[in-house]
Amino acid sequence: MERATGLVVGAVGLFPPADGTIEFGYGIVPSRRGLGYASEAARAIAAFALTAPGVHTVHANVELSNPASARVLEKAGLTRVSADDETARYETDAAAGPER
Repeated sequence: MERATGLVVGAVGLFPPADGTIEFGYGIVPSRRGLGYASEAARAIAAFALTAPGVHTVHANVELSNPASARVLEKAGLTRVSADDETARYETDAAAGPER
């Protein structure tokens, strides 16, 4: 929610963990993109996820055709660890925390 207006500007969520790794995703309404909300949400959800019992790594996938989303993950402290022709995987772990 946008603090100044109380409007919902996006969503962030977690996918069920597997083998100590948990994935998150996010989306921001077009009129509020570029204002730092996605980076703030990504930092917060990554930090929260790392407090879950048994979770040691948090990751997110981004389409290579969406460089703005990749910048969001980098600003949130995640590091690109792999990629294929269409997507890249970013992650952080309990040792590094979401703000490397």
